[in-house]
Amino acid sequence: MLEIELPYLSDVTRASKPQRLPAVFTPQEAMQVIANLPSEYTLIAELMYGAGLRLMESVRLRIKDIRTTQLYTHVMNKGANAVKSPLDTSSSA
Repeated sequence: MLEIELPYLSDVTRASKPQRLPAVFTPQEAMQVIANLPSEYTLIAELMYGAGLRLMESVRLRIKDIRTTQLYTHVMNKGANAVKSPLDTSSSA
C-alpha cells in the first residue's frame, strides 16, 4: 500500500488464533438458564436474551424505553448511539 520497506516490522509475529471457539447456548439451553434464575432476575435476563442487550444497557433501561405496541426497546449503547432492539415475542414475560 505505502510501498515503503518498514524495517522495524521484520521481527513482528502474527497473533495466534484461539484454540477453542466460544461456547454458544442453543435457544433451549438459554431458556433453561433463564428458568432457573431467581424470579427477580428473570425479566432482565429475558430482555438481554430476547433483545440482544448488553448488561449495562439492560440495567439502564427505563420503562419509557420499551415500546410494547411496536415490540422494540430504544437503548443508548456504548457510544451514546440510539439503537432499536426488537423484543422477543416468544419469551414468557
